[in-house]
Amino acid sequence: MIKSIRITLLILSMLYFSNVCAQSNDYIVKSGNDTVYIDKIKLKYDKIKVKYKNENITYSFDKINCFYLSKSEELHVKVKSPNAHMENARKEIFMIRLTNNGKVNLLKYSESGTGFSGGIETYKLCFINILNSKPELIDIPSDNGIFKESLSYEAFIQLKDYLYGNTEILKTLDNLRTKKHKKLTDKIIAVINDYNAWESTKS
Repeated sequence: MIKSIRITLLILSMLYFSNVCAQSNDYIVKSGNDTVYIDKIKLKYDKIKVKYKNENITYSFDKINCFYLSKSEELHVKVKSPNAHMENARKEIFMIRLTNNGKVNLLKYSESGTGFSGGIETYKLCFINILNSKPELIDIPSDNGIFKESLSYEAFIQLKDYLYGNTEILKTLDNLRTKKHKKLTDKIIAVINDYNAWESTKS
């Protein structure tokens, strides 16, 4: 009898913890900086649709500061659109922040377009900005390649301008430019994170 109770309790415990683990850790941060954990997030052009406690809610862009997708471990932050100056273009868009929160942000943006074969292809681009300034396109791989790569000269010059004032950081950038490295994107992210950490000690 006691053994049967123990087995039942064990099964119930396993079911409980599996249910907890299955719950989504996705969240949105509203414009008032309130964080709300939700079940599902879907980005639809100029709106964000979420599922919260079996209720579907739609938010406009101006009501959301950022949102996090736990499955892909991606934080989507709202930034000024690089094309905001163009007619009928959105003033703000969401980009994936690759770096830690800090002065300089490396961002990734995915855009679908027609490929050479006529099919739909997704283009991933990297942008960089300081705090809330308009992101600037930068020639950095959006993901790590399978081969060794080196930092392009154009990206090196841009990063020098953004990560100024720290000689050790500049030495690391020069090494990334002059030598080929595996996981180049990760190394660039690490350099920017190091710079942001250094910047935070100055204030």
